[in-house]
Amino acid sequence: MLRFLPLLIIALMALPASAQTLTVQEGSTLEIDGSSNKSDWTVKASSFAGTFEMAEGSVVSAEFVVDATTIKGESGVIQDRLITRALKTPANPEIRFVLSEVAGSQAVDGGLLLATKGTLEIAGVEQEVEMDVLMAAVDGGVRFTGSQEVSMTDYRIQPPKAMFGALVVSKDVTVRFDVLAGGVPAGD
Repeated sequence: MLRFLPLLIIALMALPASAQTLTVQEGSTLEIDGSSNKSDWTVKASSFAGTFEMAEGSVVSAEFVVDATTIKGESGVIQDRLITRALKTPANPEIRFVLSEVAGSQAVDGGLLLATKGTLEIAGVEQEVEMDVLMAAVDGGVRFTGSQEVSMTDYRIQPPKAMFGALVVSKDVTVRFDVLAGGVPAGD
């Protein structure tokens, strides 16, 4: 692991020292894993955007927005209706994370592990969260990967039920993301 550290440092230093704005690129993914009393499930968002301000190889600010109306499952229209109802998408069509600080970082195999703090807004409710994010230099930009445990009830979301209560979704989900960010220096 330590033999890759100089390569990582060189790659991250290759990013311009001046402020650089990166945006979410094609190939990024966001998935939500959960379970019910019947089975485990995964849903995916198909539309999201974000900006990441980089300076001296570190993240200075970031905002990541998911179009909540595009979160869909593979189980059909009933699952999609449950998602829409739970996330209150007509009134709150976006899920948003705004970085407030990078509290620390540590070189790890494959990149730099960032200890981040920020505000996560889901269904119109904001909560402060702490999240570990792996940042790695990739051709043309930076890749951010990680996962975050989320309790629906922390965001005043009633875990969905269906089939007259025969199907009950667990209140805890895991959000997994793999975000590719690239762009041009700010001001260009």
